[in-house]
Amino acid sequence: MFGIIQVIVAIRYKTLIPLMFLTLVIEYAGRFGLALYKPIETEGQAPGEIGDMILPFVCIVMFFLSINKRSN
Repeated sequence: MFGIIQVIVAIRYKTLIPLMFLTLVIEYAGRFGLALYKPIETEGQAPGEIGDMILPFVCIVMFFLSINKRSN
């Protein structure tokens, strides 16, 4: 459901793109906080763990790029 909302924002409401990236950063901050508070024990590395470590930093960079206005 959240992915559908992101697609709608990207296509129709382009001014809300910074808010979309900010919500992604908040979501991943909550995931990291929850993982520190109550870790899940697994046998080895989960398949999506590498992406979950890279994506928050990509979202932060994209957030700052999306609020940066180009001057002509």
